[in-house]
Amino acid sequence: MFRFRIKILDKYIFKEILSPFFTTLFFWTSLFIALVFKEVIGEILGKGIDTYKIIEYLIYLIGDKITTTIPIACLFAGILSTGRLSADSEIIAMRAAGISFKRIYFVYLVFGFLSMILVGFIYFYLGPISSKAKTDFEEWLRTYHSLSLVKSGRFMNIVDTETLGDYGQDIYAQFRDGSILKNVQIRKWKNNFNNTEEFSHTINAKMVQIIQAEKGQILTKLKENGEKENFIRLENGYMIETDPSWTKIEITDFRNGFMDFVLPTIQKKVGKLDVKPENYTFIELFEFLEKLEKGEHKIDFESLSENLNIKIDETEKGQRLPSIKEMKEYIKLKKIWLIQNLSKVDKPGGPTTQEYNRIAQTVFRYEIFLKDVEKTKRKFEIEIHKRIAIPIACLLFFYVSFPLGLVSKRSGKGMSFSLALFVFFFYYFLLMLGLSKAYDGAWPPAIGAWLADIGLLILGNYIMSIRTDEITFKFHPIKPLIYIYKKYIYNHPNYIKLENKMYKMIDKIKKVVAKKSYSNKK
Repeated sequence: MFRFRIKILDKYIFKEILSPFFTTLFFWTSLFIALVFKEVIGEILGKGIDTYKIIEYLIYLIGDKITTTIPIACLFAGILSTGRLSADSEIIAMRAAGISFKRIYFVYLVFGFLSMILVGFIYFYLGPISSKAKTDFEEWLRTYHSLSLVKSGRFMNIVDTETLGDYGQDIYAQFRDGSILKNVQIRKWKNNFNNTEEFSHTINAKMVQIIQAEKGQILTKLKENGEKENFIRLENGYMIETDPSWTKIEITDFRNGFMDFVLPTIQKKVGKLDVKPENYTFIELFEFLEKLEKGEHKIDFESLSENLNIKIDETEKGQRLPSIKEMKEYIKLKKIWLIQNLSKVDKPGGPTTQEYNRIAQTVFRYEIFLKDVEKTKRKFEIEIHKRIAIPIACLLFFYVSFPLGLVSKRSGKGMSFSLALFVFFFYYFLLMLGLSKAYDGAWPPAIGAWLADIGLLILGNYIMSIRTDEITFKFHPIKPLIYIYKKYIYNHPNYIKLENKMYKMIDKIKKVVAKKSYSNKK
């Protein structure tokens, strides 16, 4: 009966790789998490947010970033382990014992293959789940921020809220201790947008509500639908309200009682498919694109129309998002209609001004969605290629790391480590360049996502050819084509017939040219 047993040499090299792998993985993961977490850690600690929520967010953050740090760990682990074996002359001893470079190299490729499988599994399934959970937490934090991120002695501006519409609001607390606020003031004002997206409440704005209270406490309650709702219970204060025209003023006195203040929810993005491809598993990416092509997604046009001050019919609310082909055809037909009826507005047999403007606004709305749908489709196509390319990069990093680690005493360990940094920046430069061009639509998604892997493969072949004497995988892209041509095409019967016909045609052309040249001489 066959029993698989790992050889002592393989175990030894494997252990040499594991130590620097986990060390560098811990370092880079901690660094990436620290860079992200520092943006929110000062805002959520001591602000009344449950510690379990913070730990949960950290776990999601690790799951989201681990797919980036494992390939980096593969590169540095391969170089550091090979450098250590080479510096201590252990590779020389192995070769003196009859063990070839290929045999040692095989262990590195196996480790790279296992890393590729691990990253692929995380990237295909676990990573998107962590990313979605992290996004949900950040959305929850945004909803909770006006209550939890209030800082002592500073107004906390509240914008992009769903129920405020064209109103603005902020909160001030002179002092806070966890969930307890002291000397709280809440202000609400009416903004004059004038159809612009950027505005300041200090200009063209009128204060319509002021709430002043000695104390406030951040609390949570469950709504009828089971969702949590955060609010401030204000004690010992009063509320002054007026209409935007300032024709009347009302005062609510709760100096001997309390009042619960609930913030409106955060407004959803308008005129966009508010989706992130990194939150979808590998299979869900294809399902999303299929629905997008068939026009099976549902979207609420009402939110866009409210932002643009456009009146829409009841039939347009919550309708199906047409496919890209349908939207292009619809826009084309309606633009033709607008041109044809421009001179007929408010004339017999022509459309009214209201009807003409409604069609023009609908075309404008569809053009907004069309641009975003095309951009979203491109993002999902890039994500599909990226989910495959990045795990393969783990194998390619080990492919490059072994020859980089084969240092001599003259060059020392520092030389290979410097080359590792070069390869690291080289790879991520190509990755960022390719993704940037692909997202902009300048390059196809496949080229943008695979550019870094292709560059790494070419670089690895070059380094392998100059750093080793046994393994010489020089990159000759023409040789495989010549081999295929000679073996499968050159001696094929159909090719021989085609070649004979071509020769006959060339002979006929030569005879015709010869006759013409002879007649011209006469």
